Amino acid sequence: MRMEISFRFTRLFLLSAVGVLLLASISFSQSIYLPTSNEAYWFLKRMEARELLANYRDAVKPLSRLEIAAHLRALDSKIDKMTELERDEYEFLKGEFRYEISYLAGDPEPSEIRWHLISTEYEGGVMNLDLIGRFRYSSLYNGFDRQRDQGVRIYGYAFHDVGYYFN
Repeated sequence: MRMEISFRFTRLFLLSAVGVLLLASISFSQSIYLPTSNEAYWFLKRMEARELLANYRDAVKPLSRLEIAAHLRALDSKIDKMTELERDEYEFLKGEFRYEISYLAGDPEPSEIRWHLISTEYEGGVMNLDLIGRFRYSSLYNGFDRQRDQGVRIYGYAFHDVGYYFN
C-alpha cells in the first residue's frame, strides 16, 4: 500500500513537472539563432563597413534569423550601391532568409520556399529537415588523416512564436 502511494505521487509529480515545462516553453517566444560561422555575418559586416547598413553590431552574436532578415531588408534600398558580387551574395542570402523576410513584411503565414529534403507546413508552423554530410581524406607523410561526418539538421517554427534548431 505504501509503495503504491509513493509510486502514484512520483508519477503525478513527474507529469506535473513535464506539464509546467511545456507550458513555459510555449508561453515564452524562442528564436532560431544563426550559427556564428554562417556567411551572413561576414556579408553584413562588409555592408556595415561600407556604410550601407546602419545599426549592425558585429560584436553581438549569435543573431536570430529574424534579426538577420531585418538587416537584409534594410539593404533593399542600397542594392544599387553594391558591387555585382555583393548583389549576387545579397540575392542568395535573401533566398535563404525568404521565410523570415516574408514574415517581417507582414505575411502572417509565410511558406518556406528554400529546398529541403523534407519540408512540412502544419497549422501554426513549419519544420525543415536537411542532411549534413562531409568526407575528407588526406595523406600525411607516415600516416593518414580521414574524417567523415554525417547527420541531419532540423529547424523550424511552431505555434508562431517557438523556434527550434537541432544539428
